Amino acid sequence: MGIEDSLLVLTSPIELPEEGHKIDITVTIDENNLEEIVISNRDITAIDEFSSKFSVLQKLKLPFIGFFDNSSVIAVHKDSNRYEFLKEWNGKYGNDLYISFDQKKPKFGKVAKDTIKTKPTFVVFDLLKIMSMPSNNIEVCEHWSFTITKDAENPVLLKFDHFGGIKKSASPAFLMAMFLRQHVKMIEKEIGKKPTKIALWIFSEFDEQKLIRIKEGLKEACEMLKIECVFVDSNEYWFI
Repeated sequence: MGIEDSLLVLTSPIELPEEGHKIDITVTIDENNLEEIVISNRDITAIDEFSSKFSVLQKLKLPFIGFFDNSSVIAVHKDSNRYEFLKEWNGKYGNDLYISFDQKKPKFGKVAKDTIKTKPTFVVFDLLKIMSMPSNNIEVCEHWSFTITKDAENPVLLKFDHFGGIKKSASPAFLMAMFLRQHVKMIEKEIGKKPTKIALWIFSEFDEQKLIRIKEGLKEACEMLKIECVFVDSNEYWFI
């Protein structure tokens, strides 16, 4: 049997759950070559309990943006002295950090992610991952349809197709600033005014040096938006 013959071909598309911070997919094949696919999700308990774990938040009462994998969550402090996740940003499960440039006005989140199916070269993502890498040693992932380049002023640029039949390049910090602007708009809509300071949290999947580079990139993005940011940290992250 060749490799091609041994590949599993699904008889119908599988819908993945929208709720859950992580998704586990288990595939088993019996002696009759019939597959069984089990899909389950896992939650990051640190996100569920972040306001109690990060005591600094209860003092500052700042709008909160948490990053995990290629997603983010938004929460704001309420008069009831607790934080609530924004439903318009998919609650505690958050939204995808994708930007697509296939239309005149950029698209963000899940809508942009869906564009990968038909126009992958117009979509950028993995911004935190790229920020975590040394600028002189970017490890290109084979699933990226954008390319990595640089110029005299920017050691790292993402080059992608853009509406109108042209190519454009932008730094990871600039693209992150575009995305943070969407977060800020959501926060402003919820609290009635534009925040001047926000709290940022990064899920513990990066080592210390990578975290330092990510924080530098996020700080640069916030400076572009003229917003001050503080970082909250916790060593207690786990899944349920």
